[in-house]
Amino acid sequence: MSQSFSSWELLAIDSSSSDYSSKIVERLQGEDSRIRLFSEPRRGVSYAMNLGLRLARGEYIAFIDSDDLYLPAKLESQVRFMREHQNLTCCFTAHLRADQDGNLRRVLLDARSERLLSTSFLEYFLLGPFYSPLLLNTAILRRSAIGCIMFDTGLRRGEDWDFLLRVLKGRICGYIGEPLYIYRIRRGSITNSDSSQWYSFDSRVRIYSRLLAEAPSFYLGWLLLKHFFGFSI
Repeated sequence: MSQSFSSWELLAIDSSSSDYSSKIVERLQGEDSRIRLFSEPRRGVSYAMNLGLRLARGEYIAFIDSDDLYLPAKLESQVRFMREHQNLTCCFTAHLRADQDGNLRRVLLDARSERLLSTSFLEYFLLGPFYSPLLLNTAILRRSAIGCIMFDTGLRRGEDWDFLLRVLKGRICGYIGEPLYIYRIRRGSITNSDSSQWYSFDSRVRIYSRLLAEAPSFYLGWLLLKHFFGFSI
């Protein structure tokens, strides 16, 4: 609500929350017609994201987790950037990583990774850093490029990367080096749960198996295998 860009809609997807968040959003919805609250049974993150995609009406799509923050200039900066660069499908930004004590650390792409990203998202995925500083939630995407692509509900982790790899196949992306998103590290979140490590491995196998099946050359398949096992290139 404090964004400098005012022409937005917020779709809040409540997946059977056990706290008072839905009551808070109900109150805010009464104060601001740009906010729309929807409820869905607890069936995982991908189901909730897909509902949001089906309901979204805007030219651009952006994401935010319930415990994270947009900085005030985020949408304005990215919409302006996308309008100035009509050849781009997506624009990521740098972000701030907040720990449990509120300490902030700036997370940026290095120059090599930024060059790769502007050439091919798949090339960045294969040749960039093994643990990427890119977050789906920093991105803004053209709705027309997403089309009918949805998040894979069979994945318990990595659904964001799988989604991006399918949406951005054969397309190029931009990057803003200014941190415009705050990613909070919180004990008990899905990302930091005890089962997270296993789900991450299982999802990685599924995602890489899909990419290998689509690999157009032996070289690309070799890169995929090297990246999956964490070898340096």
